[in-house]
Amino acid sequence: MKIYISASFNSQKRLRHPAAKLRALGHTVLSSWLDEGAKPAYLDQPTWEGRLAFTDSAEIFASDCVILDREGESTTGGRYVEWGMACAPGTVKLRITVGGGALRFFDHLADFHFPDWDHLMDWFKSLEIK
Repeated sequence: MKIYISASFNSQKRLRHPAAKLRALGHTVLSSWLDEGAKPAYLDQPTWEGRLAFTDSAEIFASDCVILDREGESTTGGRYVEWGMACAPGTVKLRITVGGGALRFFDHLADFHFPDWDHLMDWFKSLEIK
């Protein structure tokens, strides 16, 4: 299964381990932002951010499953923009939320909710799909 992990950019380092576990289970993690480096010196900030947004959008639409990690404070609100793309009418995606306590309004569009990554990983391990 092709999976996109949506989260606060501040969670980049923390989420590399769950992404590696998903890959070990045979899934493809499309979230290139997890390994994203610094802005190249030859690009201005708006151009850089536009390229990142385009890449993230393309990866979301190419995925079969979007996981919204709700832990940590968002600095940009980007994870909910990504969640909105995954929940748009006509998209056929498995939508999952993980962590973050009480669900917010649009979190209820998820197919499944998990309290933490350990519970989510146990569920993925039980699946027959890759």
